[in-house]
Amino acid sequence: MPFPLRVLLVEDSLPDAQAILQHLTKGGFAVTAERTGDAADLRAQLERRDWDVVICDFHLAAFGALPALEVVQASGQDIPFLVVSGEASETSAVALMKSGAHDFITKDKLWQLAPTVERELREAATRRERRETLQALQISESRLRAAQRIAHLGHWEYKFAGDERLEYWSDETYRIFGLSPQSGPLDKARFEFILHPDDRARFRREVDEAFFIRQQSFVMDYRIVRPDGSVRDLHDEGEPMLDGAGAVVGMQGVIADITERKAAEDKLREREALYRRLVESTNQGYYAADHRSLFTYCNAALLAMGGFAPGELIGVSSFRLVAEEDRPRVMADYRRWRADPAVTDVTCEFRVLAKTGRRFWVEQITHFERDAHGAAREGRNIVRDITERKLADDKLRESELHYRSLVENLNQGYYVANRLSILKYVNPAIALVT
Repeated sequence: MPFPLRVLLVEDSLPDAQAILQHLTKGGFAVTAERTGDAADLRAQLERRDWDVVICDFHLAAFGALPALEVVQASGQDIPFLVVSGEASETSAVALMKSGAHDFITKDKLWQLAPTVERELREAATRRERRETLQALQISESRLRAAQRIAHLGHWEYKFAGDERLEYWSDETYRIFGLSPQSGPLDKARFEFILHPDDRARFRREVDEAFFIRQQSFVMDYRIVRPDGSVRDLHDEGEPMLDGAGAVVGMQGVIADITERKAAEDKLREREALYRRLVESTNQGYYAADHRSLFTYCNAALLAMGGFAPGELIGVSSFRLVAEEDRPRVMADYRRWRADPAVTDVTCEFRVLAKTGRRFWVEQITHFERDAHGAAREGRNIVRDITERKLADDKLRESELHYRSLVENLNQGYYVANRLSILKYVNPAIALVT
């Protein structure tokens, strides 16, 4: 089946053009061709459509092969440019080839044209694939650099070739170390100098053990002192590069600046320590429970309330402390509250069964920590002993009942009215008066 071929002919002789096309057709091509004879039309033809090959006569009445070649090159297109001539000298042919023409064929050897076009098409395809591969590689490297920059993640590589040490650092690695890529990767002496003095010995020991003794990967946090004097916390992960015999020939890894993360972690630890001191020093009970209502933390005050030892309640259901007569109600309430994403803070009163067998009333205030979907992942609880208040409430109710009994049994009428003289209460004796 003929191979389609788009040919742009720079030829002012119709017979010569027809001869060229005939040889291409005989060579197995299905030719689509346009003929031009001056620079302006050549430029227009190049802009109008894509061409597979440009075949140009060496000498034209108003134009020549070299100016035509310059027009094609100026277009920026990689199109095979072949020169056909019956008059040009070998010197002229060499000059054209040096200028960028792909081949030179004399008109008495047009039988060579089709194989030459076929070869140049293959080479053009190879160049195009090479450009596309290079472009894809450049895009990939650009994306990798952007990803490393955004993630503050650098890549490094050291290879040992005889006595020579070949090194590579990504742009982000230079930025992490506060250096310019023009300075080149740090050698061993410069790298150890930039390490924080308190971390140098540990770094050397762990790296040497990982690479040259265990031949395994390493994960390490350490500090550096940048040229500007600032101290940065780094996280480094590396692995050895082995040859076919299993010998270490290099190492590679990734490195991240974790200074801000470490600072945030330190502040969080400080806040947690302060929070824990406050919780431990309060005389109110406090505990945390997971989504299954299992104890994950209890303060000393809560343990003292129930007579439990440190650690005794961890992993135990928090409902175990609730007295049996209140447990069904409390469990039902907490399951309902926990399942409702709108509920964050609740208060509940119930009796507690201490380890000693003592029963006492508590008020429990619970704050539910919820995830992004509203599911309760933790409950934080403050527990107060309200036994005395409950006893006082009971005494008050007893007093009120006693007082009401006396009033109800009086022979004299008794009533209570508000400031507008509206009756709020009357005893039975009033009925006898009326």
